[in-house]
Amino acid sequence: PPRFAWGDADLWIPEKPSRADQAAGAPFRRYWFLLGDLRPGVTVAQAEADLEVVSHRLATVYPKDYPKHFKMEVQSLADMVVGRFRATLFIVLAAVGLLLLIGCGNVANLLLARATAREKEFAIRAALGASRWRLVRQLLVESLVLALGGATLGALMAWGGLKALVAVIPPRIIPAEAVIRLNASVLLFTLAVAVVTALVFGLVPALHASRRDLVEPLRDSGKGTTGGFRRGRLRDAVVVLEVALSLALLVGAGLLMRSFVALRDVELGLSPDHVLVARLPLPQDRYKTAEQLAGFYRPLLARLKALPGVVEATETSTLPPYGGIRSEVEVAGKTDPEKWNAVVQLCSEGYFAVVRIAFLEGRTFNEAEVSGARKVAVVNQTFARKYLGKTPAPSGNGAAWPSSRPSRTRWRTPRSR
Repeated sequence: PPRFAWGDADLWIPEKPSRADQAAGAPFRRYWFLLGDLRPGVTVAQAEADLEVVSHRLATVYPKDYPKHFKMEVQSLADMVVGRFRATLFIVLAAVGLLLLIGCGNVANLLLARATAREKEFAIRAALGASRWRLVRQLLVESLVLALGGATLGALMAWGGLKALVAVIPPRIIPAEAVIRLNASVLLFTLAVAVVTALVFGLVPALHASRRDLVEPLRDSGKGTTGGFRRGRLRDAVVVLEVALSLALLVGAGLLMRSFVALRDVELGLSPDHVLVARLPLPQDRYKTAEQLAGFYRPLLARLKALPGVVEATETSTLPPYGGIRSEVEVAGKTDPEKWNAVVQLCSEGYFAVVRIAFLEGRTFNEAEVSGARKVAVVNQTFARKYLGKTPAPSGNGAAWPSSRPSRTRWRTPRSR
């Protein structure tokens, strides 16, 4: 379909995965995303249970690839694409629902006041033979006209506001598969909400105005007596409900603003100011090995550093704070390596200077260590506290990534000089 953006590809070719695809010198395995079309009647839980059986069979053949804690997890493509926005959307929906209830309360109060002013009219019509249902129907039609008019105006405002909102949202914040437009489903939902609110919040004023007491509204002395007191109590109850909903919405908005301010003041541990990012994918058929990649990036970084106004340049596999390659970790002194894992990010020696990450202890690696046979790594405070038992991490400690090929590669934190 035109909106299908999985992998951001323009051309799809068939390929059969094979263990021979893994290059001998590649430090990490090649991963595949598995997509399947479930048969009618098959649930996600059933598919996950079937894959668990398959993984147990594969574990007997490839025990290193399927350790004891390995678990198959199946989720729908919609949940994978927009699942992390689900909680945010529900919060926004709750806030909009409170606004709708406040608006409906205001309209109900106005309808009640208008119906009270027309009590004598309704009493005369009832005395002339109009049934209660006929009076209620008239008031409900008036309420429905107001609701449909408000829904039409709201749809027009949403159409204009939606375009402005989508235009200012940064790219890749909202998944490409998320449909954000006023389509037929949204308009039908708006119509349904308008009809329901018109019936629910217009029914109470209609029933109150069409009561069968024909004597009191026809007497001028009836104003301000028991009936007026009851009508006042009903209006007061509606006002109290509006105030309660408004306070709930204000408290929620205040907490949201407080969280937003707190997020802006969070210490990120790095400085993104004056840092420019460029994505540069290379054709895989021409750049297969690490030497070929280094032959392209090294001269490029050297030319960038020579430009006026450029302080430092680097290359990295992932931008913060989006993590990197998740892999199992073997730490010296840990008896059960299957329980340890960490996120690995590949970068060149200038990375920490570009994003201005401060060191608690130790130093960054240099160009010779990046291209040398001895592998070095810089770990963060969480890694040191969780796996090495010390904060800051002492220089020279080692950890191994079992997913490395052809044999396990041991990495060490560079010693201070």
